[in-house]
Amino acid sequence: HMPDSSCREDTQAIMDLGATVCTRKQPECITCPLENSCVAREKGLVEQLPHPKPGKTLPTRDCSMLIFFHCDDQEVLLQRQPEQGIWGGLWSFPELQSTQQWSKLKEESALPEPEQWKNIRHTFTHFHLQINPLYIKLRRPPKPRIEGAEWVTLDTVNQRGLPAPVQRIIQQLQQGKSI
Repeated sequence: HMPDSSCREDTQAIMDLGATVCTRKQPECITCPLENSCVAREKGLVEQLPHPKPGKTLPTRDCSMLIFFHCDDQEVLLQRQPEQGIWGGLWSFPELQSTQQWSKLKEESALPEPEQWKNIRHTFTHFHLQINPLYIKLRRPPKPRIEGAEWVTLDTVNQRGLPAPVQRIIQQLQQGKSI
């Protein structure tokens, strides 16, 4: 069906036909201008074509998020993510890079042991992110300081741009539930 000229327009028309008429579910064969020369229709394969793409196995990355919650002030500690990279410019919980980082922070701020919450799996187009939430409930100052992080009240936290998994955790905190 490819013409000798105007190949670009013809290719675009075929893609438009596939998006509107010759769809995977409920194709509109009766309105198709290629109905009489369609091999799938002729051989009774309309329901089987196109074949679904096999799913590819995505790699998994792990991260630990520190969920600091100050009970007295109803605040959480959030850190703005760099513009480049995952969740660019959004606010998220501080991530733990190493056990040494946690040991130093715990010692400097006299922090209690974190409560391990159920892992959260978040899928991106190219990988799965396995989030290990570590909940640290604080009842008195001093609050730990982490570079680039700010304390935000649960009443105003939704005014910030938050990734979906962080929003779910915030909702649980607002409802007074643990995950």
